[in-house]
Amino acid sequence: MTQQHSPSGEVEIAVDETIFSEAVVLKASYWLTADYRVSVRRVAETKTLLVCLSGFSTKIDESSAEAITNRFHRDLIDFRTRQIISDETRTIRDLLVAKAFASDSTENS
Repeated sequence: MTQQHSPSGEVEIAVDETIFSEAVVLKASYWLTADYRVSVRRVAETKTLLVCLSGFSTKIDESSAEAITNRFHRDLIDFRTRQIISDETRTIRDLLVAKAFASDSTENS
């Protein structure tokens, strides 16, 4: 992940899609939308997603850009970890749901 702060007060964060999926990037980006304008686009012919942030009424300064990038990176790791846990526990969840409905249908018979 790389971050670039422009003189116009915008922040661009490049995210490697081989590490963080588009779904993870969008989830992490969503949490920034309350404070910033956020856009996400794929860099042509690459596995890079570019997250662009700008302030609603003020420019993002250098120290804020660093804080935003750190927060975004933390959120990326958080959502990626949640995705891994979800993927690893999917079979168990499916079995529990199937068992719950199987028990319910035998009691109603």
